[in-house]
Amino acid sequence: MDLSREEAFVGDRAPDTPVVTLNSKKTRISNFFKANRPLLDEFKQLVKDFGAVADFLIVYIAEAHATDGWSFANNVDIQKHTHLQERLAAAQVLVKEDPMCPIVVDEMTNISASKYGALPERLFVLQSGMVIYKGKRGPWGYNPQEVRGVLEKIN
Repeated sequence: MDLSREEAFVGDRAPDTPVVTLNSKKTRISNFFKANRPLLDEFKQLVKDFGAVADFLIVYIAEAHATDGWSFANNVDIQKHTHLQERLAAAQVLVKEDPMCPIVVDEMTNISASKYGALPERLFVLQSGMVIYKGKRGPWGYNPQEVRGVLEKIN
């Protein structure tokens, strides 16, 4: 993945990258914006606490710990995706976790992961098409409490 293509920076317009719904419909991240409410990348407790004022979206990107790549013991058995149907099937693992928000998948060009600099995972808050919070890369920089602070200020 070419991280030099990263375009999501706080204060800038959020990249409106193409994604695919779990029923294989092509759409764009902006189609999940509602009015002036923030759009967030992930985290179940935040969905519960802020679902009345923020819209949440999980964008499933390339598998960071594929079993045929850099994997951990006791990890989910998912291989690197070679085509969209594999990525859609892998995203079903998240559906079983009931994230309480929509899940879409990045296109096989990895355009969303690239423009958002999201691999292996990253939290964002987008509002009115602008990036208002950009977390550090996960898993070590993954900090839902920072997101909570941003959402509390908006609320």
